[in-house]
Amino acid sequence: MIAQSKLDLAREIVLRANEGADVTSTERPDGTITIEASQMYDYVNVTFALMKGLAELFGTDKIDTDQTSSSGCETCDYGSDYCVTFTIVGAT
Repeated sequence: MIAQSKLDLAREIVLRANEGADVTSTERPDGTITIEASQMYDYVNVTFALMKGLAELFGTDKIDTDQTSSSGCETCDYGSDYCVTFTIVGAT
C-alpha cells in the first residue's frame, strides 16, 4: 500500500502544471494508482515535468493517460469540462 503522503505529493505535482484543477487519487487493491485531474474551460496540461515527477515519485515508468472532455455552450463554452486520468502500475 502506498503512503498517503506519496498520494499528496502526486497531487502537488499535478497541480504545479494545472493550478486550480480538481485532483483526486485512489489506490486499488492490486496496487494500481489512479490520479484524476479535471477543470472547466481549459485542457489539463500533461507536461514532461509532470510525467517525470510522477515516474520518480512512484519508481515506475508504467504510467498511462486517458483524456476526456465534454463541450459546453456553443457560443460561450459555459459548462465545458476537461479531464486527464493517470493510471500508474508498479508503484513502489
